[in-house]
Amino acid sequence: MIALRLDLLTGRYVASEFNNRNRAEWPPHPARVFSSLVAAYHEGGKPAGGDAALRWLETLEPPHLTFSEASTRDLKTNYVPVNDKAASDSSSVDKAWAAVYEARDAQQRKKAETRLQQAYGRASSPDKSLAKNFREVAAHVLPTTRTKQPRTFPTSIPEDPVVHLTWEAEPSAEIRTGLDAVAAALVRIGHSSSMVTARWVDEPPLPTWVPDPMGREVLRWVGPGQLDRLEALHEGSPYAEQRVMPYTVARYHPAERLVAVHTSCFSPNFIVLRRVEGPRLPILASESIADGIRRALMSHADHPTPSLISGHTEDGGVLEADHLAVVPLAYVDAPHATGDVLGVALIPPVGLSLDAMQPLYAAVASWEAGSSGADGPLAVLNLGSLGRWELARSLDLPAQYNLRESTWTHVAKCWVSVTPVVLDRHPGSLDRPAAMARASETIAAACRRIGLPDPVEIELSFAPFVNGSEDARRFRRRAGGTDRRPLVHAQLRFDELVRGPVLLGAGRYRGLGLFRPCGGAND
Repeated sequence: MIALRLDLLTGRYVASEFNNRNRAEWPPHPARVFSSLVAAYHEGGKPAGGDAALRWLETLEPPHLTFSEASTRDLKTNYVPVNDKAASDSSSVDKAWAAVYEARDAQQRKKAETRLQQAYGRASSPDKSLAKNFREVAAHVLPTTRTKQPRTFPTSIPEDPVVHLTWEAEPSAEIRTGLDAVAAALVRIGHSSSMVTARWVDEPPLPTWVPDPMGREVLRWVGPGQLDRLEALHEGSPYAEQRVMPYTVARYHPAERLVAVHTSCFSPNFIVLRRVEGPRLPILASESIADGIRRALMSHADHPTPSLISGHTEDGGVLEADHLAVVPLAYVDAPHATGDVLGVALIPPVGLSLDAMQPLYAAVASWEAGSSGADGPLAVLNLGSLGRWELARSLDLPAQYNLRESTWTHVAKCWVSVTPVVLDRHPGSLDRPAAMARASETIAAACRRIGLPDPVEIELSFAPFVNGSEDARRFRRRAGGTDRRPLVHAQLRFDELVRGPVLLGAGRYRGLGLFRPCGGAND
């Protein structure tokens, strides 16, 4: 088994459906990915082994696909200056496209596609003689007089900007070397703004769609000889805007997931407040930010303060039941992650009714009632010496990946702490093996406390496991606090699948002990 992992570097995928330029394509069609690999092979200087690798790949059956749900950006028409006749005088091309759409059988479609290629070739061919209107033609390509044509850029914004294409095949060592070389040269799929990194992996996550001749989902794949056909098209019209690539139809159906998934006592449905104004604060200030958010909610809540928000009973005692977790979300787990806090998630216990959630909704609405901005109602947060923030509630899919619910609620077997865990019991000096063993047992008990199974592996460290986080000993503790229990980062591996959010330890309600899935469901 081998899989091509594609990371969408901008968090979005810009590509139109092959038969409708105004609709976004999602997931990426395997045939488009193959064409992109061919382009990368040529643009990358034809790395050694790449030709053989592509010829091996084109003989395989359609791949399994792993991808997340995606939203579609509102389609807007842009007027773009164009350089060639194909774009500015497109009537013949449009007619040829219409014939492709209207083809009723394979023979008609083959003829229509040939005419379409000829139409693009004529439109993009150079003028070999000066016609009577050569001045108008020349003026067309000058910046001041160039025709502007309407263009749309259909865009999909996935919840998780990672896609896997998996084949049930084992390449030889030589083929694998060629595949790696071609993937290293791949920089985009679809529009030039859809920048990607690509690499081949041996343990992909579970599929979302699987090939099925009777499936309802229709995608494009390729067949033997595809590389030769693509190279012939380019050789024939190297500057033509080729929009009809050879392909075969591949049908899919959703994969069945008959596996047990463990969930915690925290709801996967967040209220996300995004920072729109105010100083950049580091992840080290997570507990202070969480305390400030809770105080603001309590000040805007009905009296007496609901236990859901305060975490205390009406007589001031500590609430034994689960309550609201206030969790700052930072920019982490990226090559250049800074650890800056981007916003805050309000995470209630799982299973609350609408009536039980009403006090929280009312407190947030009351907080937002005092201010507004370009993003709508704003919640103003005063953090004392840390400064003043303005927060806007995210009502749709946030552009920042770390503010999305799905980032923290994936299904996985491996989880790593982003903010350190406050151990429920002091194990003693953590430089001793016995103390580390006690700390590991404390972590396992914390997992059981929120409804998860015991991890089969626990790795503890003061140093962070994700880029953008900080050493556990550097985290700012709450002002005036007397809690001396140690903080430690942890990496957990479970035997079974776990769905987030995962919040562990004594600081789980105030921004500490936040975990992130590290990889796919098989990791």
